[in-house]
Amino acid sequence: MHVGGGRLGQVLVFGKIRAALGIMSTVISGGGSLARHLDDFYETLALPVLNGWGLTETSPVLSCRRNATRENVRGSVGLPIPGTVVRVVDPETLRPVPEGQQVSLNDLPPCSTLCRLEGLF
Repeated sequence: MHVGGGRLGQVLVFGKIRAALGIMSTVISGGGSLARHLDDFYETLALPVLNGWGLTETSPVLSCRRNATRENVRGSVGLPIPGTVVRVVDPETLRPVPEGQQVSLNDLPPCSTLCRLEGLF
């Protein structure tokens, strides 16, 4: 994590901003990947961002960035919550999408179509 402003900036300026925001240790965000400028802002304030994602139908949170090296990947919604099974399939063929292939959530069919997958959502 890159922290700007050095120790003096952290103590004199950024600490006051964190206090004004009411956030002293960690930022938690949900609903999709966070805009890069917000990641930059919070990182400058030495506030790690844990970003998560989930659908109401799956539970409040399905995946989340973690406050650990190599597990807090900017622009992502993190890893699945432990004990959660995640399977990404092609909506037309219902076959698993190859690892590493990006999928847009905007391209997915309505929930009623997805809910028929072997008891999975």
